[in-house]
Amino acid sequence: MTKVYCDTCVYRDAFEGRKAKYRDFDDFAWDFFNKVMNDKFVLVTSDWVFEEFKKTVGNDKKLVELLSEMKESQKIHVTKEKEDVDKAKKLSPGNWQDALHVVLAMKADAFFLTTRNIKDFVEFKDLIEIVLPEHL
Repeated sequence: MTKVYCDTCVYRDAFEGRKAKYRDFDDFAWDFFNKVMNDKFVLVTSDWVFEEFKKTVGNDKKLVELLSEMKESQKIHVTKEKEDVDKAKKLSPGNWQDALHVVLAMKADAFFLTTRNIKDFVEFKDLIEIVLPEHL
């Protein structure tokens, strides 16, 4: 099954009900998570996602709840190591936080990295396929 690393913003879209002028980002996010729960993709998470999520939201309760609803076969978790952070900083010194998502996605052999912030990841397009959740 295809592994998909999910950037923090997609979780926030789902849990915060984020919307744009003519689009409901939360619908796209939940559609993706439902595909994972229907065994169409394997979700790749990381401790870096948890850190970012806690920093922006305040806690990781909703993230933990979502993941607890998924079967073990539907998810993979990767943990960053010092070497991963170093690699991310070398890959993109000015954007190492997003580069770290890419490094961790590649560490888990993810095929896609899904994000709402395509522009933040454009420099990594030759390393992993960057897609909006609605394009999966």
